[in-house]
Amino acid sequence: MAIYQEFGDKRALAYVLEDMGCMASLQNQPERALCPIGSASNLREAVGSPLSATEMKKIESMLELAHRLLDESAQARAMGQGRSMTLEQAVQYALNDNLS
Repeated sequence: MAIYQEFGDKRALAYVLEDMGCMASLQNQPERALCPIGSASNLREAVGSPLSATEMKKIESMLELAHRLLDESAQARAMGQGRSMTLEQAVQYALNDNLS
């Protein structure tokens, strides 16, 4: 992740954040899953690099557990928290929270 950040590859950073979110979902950590997904979504919008339909389907299937564990309000809060982070905050969050 650090190399992508150093070279400013925001598209690759979005993929890494999405992967970290999926990993957290598989570890039964729904808030930690949706926060980096929100950051990645915000980043993709900023750089004009939306997910393909296939990529979106893959991520949604990986996040199914997170969506089942949280009500809509909690999901929106977690995604909103991620969307409100700067890129640096999102990277720090992913590195600190998802590697434990």
